[in-house]
Amino acid sequence: MPDSEAPVFPPELERAIFEMAFDRSKPVSMPNRNLLLIAKRAYEWLRPLVYAVFNQCDRYGGASFPDFQRKRPYLTTPTIEDVGRFAKHLLFKNTLRFDSTEETIAFLRHCQNVESLAAWGDREDFKDLIPTLSNFKNLRFLSASLNDVPKDSLVQAPFCTTLTRLELVLPLPGFPFELLTSFPNLKQLSIFGGDITMRDDDTIKNILVLCPQLEVYGLTAIKKWTLSKNIYQWGSKEPRFVIFDGHMCGRESWLIGAHGGRNFWSMLEDIVLARKRESRWF
Repeated sequence: MPDSEAPVFPPELERAIFEMAFDRSKPVSMPNRNLLLIAKRAYEWLRPLVYAVFNQCDRYGGASFPDFQRKRPYLTTPTIEDVGRFAKHLLFKNTLRFDSTEETIAFLRHCQNVESLAAWGDREDFKDLIPTLSNFKNLRFLSASLNDVPKDSLVQAPFCTTLTRLELVLPLPGFPFELLTSFPNLKQLSIFGGDITMRDDDTIKNILVLCPQLEVYGLTAIKKWTLSKNIYQWGSKEPRFVIFDGHMCGRESWLIGAHGGRNFWSMLEDIVLARKRESRWF
């Protein structure tokens, strides 16, 4: 081969090399930005990795990524119409990020490839999001309040059959936990704030009767002393049931997991696995 001829990689191999070099845990780090500048083809290959995780928790202040609101000189602000299709993990707080349910729905329509969704906030409007979320064919993980959701509307939602992990956020007293039977493939369940709202011991225990297929059942406690001694005793004999501190499963934990790290769910899985193996540490 003449010295003037440079070796040419097949495009598939070249793309694989760039994707391996990309640090998914820090998508907008300087090394990743440098990779984007190497060539136009590298830019196109890596954009889906840059915008794989959406953190939409604040309208202003720079806490959100992508920051669709902020205008930067000499830089192009991404639009949801352009990059929404790349999102695999989406976290938003409705009352902080969106002024209305209609604005939330308009945003979600551009994110139909999402696999992991955390819909947080003080506005109880999840039932109004269900028609839009029915287009999320790959949704497997969900964290949300379902206090306003009639069971009939869930039964017809396609994502109910694909969901394998659910974090139920602050279910109100009297919450119809029969709703959980709408998720036939659910393997992992966590109830955030269940120590406050689930005062009846039988309600806590009955979850495993409603969902016998569960492999992991976590109760995220905000005030542990509200749980009865009976629940702690029952939990010590039920390897799938774990009581967790509420501070361990917030936004930071969710983002760590979205970027491929070990988060709250990883710890739940480890504890349950160790118990099943009769590890003396658990």
